[in-house]
Amino acid sequence: MSATKHHASQGSVATTSNNVYQTASDIIVKLDEKAGTIKSLVYKTAESVDKKRLYGLICETLKYREALTHVIEQAALLKQERKMSRELALVLSHDLLIGNGVSGRFKAIMAKHKSRMQSEFIKLKVRRKAKLNSDLIPERMKVADLIPRYVRVNTLKTTLKAVLDSLSKTYGLVLASETHLATNKKKLMTIDPHIPNLLVLPHGTDLHLDEMVIQGNMILQDKASCFPAFLLNPKPGSIVIDACAAPGNKTSHLSMLMQNKGTIHAFDMDPRRLKLLKNRMTQAGCSNVMTHLGSFLEATPASLGHVDCILLDPSCSGSGMLNPLESSEDDETEEMTATTADRLQSLSTFQLSLLNHALSFETVKRVAYSTCSIHQQENEDVVRKALQQNGKKWRLQEEVLSTWKRRGLPVFDGAEKVIRVSSAEDLACGFFVAVFERI
Repeated sequence: MSATKHHASQGSVATTSNNVYQTASDIIVKLDEKAGTIKSLVYKTAESVDKKRLYGLICETLKYREALTHVIEQAALLKQERKMSRELALVLSHDLLIGNGVSGRFKAIMAKHKSRMQSEFIKLKVRRKAKLNSDLIPERMKVADLIPRYVRVNTLKTTLKAVLDSLSKTYGLVLASETHLATNKKKLMTIDPHIPNLLVLPHGTDLHLDEMVIQGNMILQDKASCFPAFLLNPKPGSIVIDACAAPGNKTSHLSMLMQNKGTIHAFDMDPRRLKLLKNRMTQAGCSNVMTHLGSFLEATPASLGHVDCILLDPSCSGSGMLNPLESSEDDETEEMTATTADRLQSLSTFQLSLLNHALSFETVKRVAYSTCSIHQQENEDVVRKALQQNGKKWRLQEEVLSTWKRRGLPVFDGAEKVIRVSSAEDLACGFFVAVFERI
């Protein structure tokens, strides 16, 4: 090979690497904005980008995001590289510390920080007793491969039997109670023992393009996400507030439980996500939902009139989310970033303000508070403070789903009345639910 050709080849490799790093960082930004899934965003990239490498880089970076963020902060990388975005720093740090090394024009830039970042990375592994790099991956991501596919049957439009028949015909799935009919044990499905009309399908069952999903007959919803509406249990004809509603899985569940009778006031501050909610309600045949663009904190009894109960599932850290690698606008969580103590405190304060506001509605008899967080600050601490501030009028409901064994952390009297979901033990998203009832 001539020197000229060799030089051109090196330039081509460098350009490709630069594009991959920059494109990967751009996609992570879009993922945080819930603008799509990794697969959909990678698919839309230019033909010149190595999509296989791009997809792998993003997935691996997000697996180690928490650890890499810590190293970047401790090594003060962004303070010295002020023009570098945090997302670009993540993908470059991945290749520097975990991958096969940084290539392209960023190689020289990262080389200046290599020894300092490697030192911080080693300190982190020692502190966390991580023998392998993979030991730094959060447990929720490791558990994700074990989680079944949950499908909620939308009885506003179909029946449990019709869905079972469709799944059997289309995918060869067989009810566990009919195992004698199964030729493949991986084709078994069950009816969930806790949530009515919820089906448990084998992990990896892809239903996104299924006609019954597209038509709104089946709702793809994690089991834990079904708890709030089910435990709130609004009666047909009730007036209900869904305080932080988009994208609408819990809203459509409320509507189904209410048999489309009564009214659901659905609030969200994001126009794009509220539009998605409206589309979802049409798709699911929910005709009793009134949408409100704005903050629930600005809603008043005077503006809404009589309200019977409130479902409050506010923005949270999303630390219970099992598969952030495939997060999208469907997800009812905030972005999956490393959660700092300051971030948790800020979220907890915001969550408490929303819960106190919900408890201030004089006609409301029941409030369900939930998060997809595993952190005490967003869960038991918020409930404990709300009870301290509203204890003369409100208490936690007794005997909430008595068949569920996992309860709140024992940090306040009554913690046994709230529910926790452990992803590792319960094979669903990490979750928390408390139901308040007026005294």
